[in-house]
Amino acid sequence: MWAVLGDLTKDPTHYEKAIELSKGRYSDAYLALGEYYFDKGDLVNAADKFEKALKVRPLVPAAWFRLGTICMQLGQWQKALRAFSQVVMQEPEEADAWANIAAVHMRNRQPDEAYPALNESLKYRRSNWRVWVSKLHACLDLKKYDEAIQACNLLLDLRSQRQASDNIPMLEE
Repeated sequence: MWAVLGDLTKDPTHYEKAIELSKGRYSDAYLALGEYYFDKGDLVNAADKFEKALKVRPLVPAAWFRLGTICMQLGQWQKALRAFSQVVMQEPEEADAWANIAAVHMRNRQPDEAYPALNESLKYRRSNWRVWVSKLHACLDLKKYDEAIQACNLLLDLRSQRQASDNIPMLEE
C-alpha cells in the first residue's frame, strides 16, 4: 500500500516506508525509487536503488537494462557491461542490449569483443544504422575489409530506403 501511495503522490518517503516494512525484500519499491532518482537526474542514487532491487529479484531484464544505461552515463563501464550481459542472458533477442555491449567494448577499444555483439544485435534488428556504423568501425579495426564494405553498402541501402520513404506523397482525404 505504501508503494502505491508513492506512485500516486510521487513522494519517495512512501517507497522508503514500503522497503522498511518489507525488511528490504520489496524490489518494486526499490525500482520505483530508482526511477524517481533517475527522473530527478540523481544517477548515483538511481543506480544504487536498481542494484538493491536486482539483489532481491534478479530476473527483471528491464531493470538490468536501465541499470546498464545509468552505469554508461556514470562512466562505470564494467558495471554497464555486467548489466547488459544479464539482459541478454535473460532475453537473448534484445538487440539494444547487444548493441550496448558492443558500445562498451568499442569504448574500451576492444573491437574483437564488440564484433560478435554487433553481429548479434544486427541479427535481431538489421535496420539500426548506428549499429551498422559501429560494425563498420569494428571491421576496419579488425582488418575485415570485405565486411566493412558490406556494412557501407547496407548503410547506403538504409539511407536510400529512408529517402524513399521521406519522399512518399501523403494521400489527401
